[in-house]
Amino acid sequence: MEFLEVNCPPLPQLYPNKAALSHGQTQTQLKNITKTSNGSALHSYAEYECPDGYAMRGKSPPYFICGYPNGSKWVPDLAEKNFYCQAPGCYASDVLHGNFSHQWVPANDSNEINCDAGFTHDGINQIKCIYENGNYTWDHQGPYRCLPSCQGNPCGPNGRCQISQDNDTYTCDCDKGYRMTVNGSNRTCEDINECTDHIDLCDSITSTCQNTIGSYLCICNSGTEMYENVTMNTYNFPNNKSLIFDRSCIRTRCPIPQFTEYMVTTNDLFLNNSSVTYYCPKALQSLTMTCQASVWSKPDENFCTTTISCPKPNVTISTILTPNNTIYSVYDTISYSCEPGYTLIGPNETICLETGWNSNAPICTMQKCEDISKLLQDITYLNVAVSTPPSPTHESWIKGTKLHFSCENGHVLNGSSTMYCSDATDGTLRWSENTLPTCE
Repeated sequence: MEFLEVNCPPLPQLYPNKAALSHGQTQTQLKNITKTSNGSALHSYAEYECPDGYAMRGKSPPYFICGYPNGSKWVPDLAEKNFYCQAPGCYASDVLHGNFSHQWVPANDSNEINCDAGFTHDGINQIKCIYENGNYTWDHQGPYRCLPSCQGNPCGPNGRCQISQDNDTYTCDCDKGYRMTVNGSNRTCEDINECTDHIDLCDSITSTCQNTIGSYLCICNSGTEMYENVTMNTYNFPNNKSLIFDRSCIRTRCPIPQFTEYMVTTNDLFLNNSSVTYYCPKALQSLTMTCQASVWSKPDENFCTTTISCPKPNVTISTILTPNNTIYSVYDTISYSCEPGYTLIGPNETICLETGWNSNAPICTMQKCEDISKLLQDITYLNVAVSTPPSPTHESWIKGTKLHFSCENGHVLNGSSTMYCSDATDGTLRWSENTLPTCE
């Protein structure tokens, strides 16, 4: 029967490859493997040791065993080993509000204590590494600390350094728009970003916040301006909230238009980018003016100069027109009436539209007595002579008309020989006789 030879891989000559700081320089901590029981064969034992003057430190012993779990390997796992050699000398300690210049110095060397900004040494700024009673130690034992001094104003140009009452640290009395920030022992005054911290006074509806060094700006949106030296004539002041000087944005507006005739508007604010409309009924056209940068756009100088008109209606001589013009504009109205003694027949009013008058003109006829021409024809043997006064309309049976009656030969007139058309007590015209004469 043959047996397989099982070996572990070679161990590194220097393991682990740790280092200690010596004034910023590295140095090897471990020697080569000093002891092995059987090389790298199974169950062999390998041990490390430190160079002369160094002490072994760590959480695990400095040796390995070549084992055989799932194949040959050194146990414990190399990555799990934690041992190192500590160089002879002194190592840095904690310093309140400061630090040592070097993490390690050899014996008889000194290490400086550095203080943070705004702090100074507590009487000691340098200590020396000594070997005493078999140990390396500092010639001055801690605790080590730096005291607040405000030297050089660590708060920066935007604040004033103030030492705390317990003399343990310092604070910064920062200028307006700045606040104290703490980074370890350091305290400085830094700009407050009012915008990202949402402590600004800008109205998000009318403006945008923009941070500046030590303050912030409210950048007004289009159509608004900063509330500064303003007047009611060019700005619209909201009445539902407070205004803040140099922070509130006011919606700008135009002055009240001087030309108000035919103006159609829904309110009297006249804000920027708003418009007013004018309607000219004479020309059946409209005009729009826009408020831009608190100034009205220039109106059309010819607006409402060209008109649509209606001619004077053709009426009878006795018709009275009110008003009595030669030309009438669109939507002008005429009232009709008659001269005394005439009666209006037709509409008493008409309107000029873009298509002309909305109705035909009326006529005025003279007042008359009852038309008795047919009655006279029915009376036999009666002769009638009619005397009609002159009139513009040449009408019959008007006021002043006179009738003369006579009978044919051989017949006798029974009744009055004359009749007159005259005014009655009720304002109408009536014949002077109630009945017509007859011939017998």
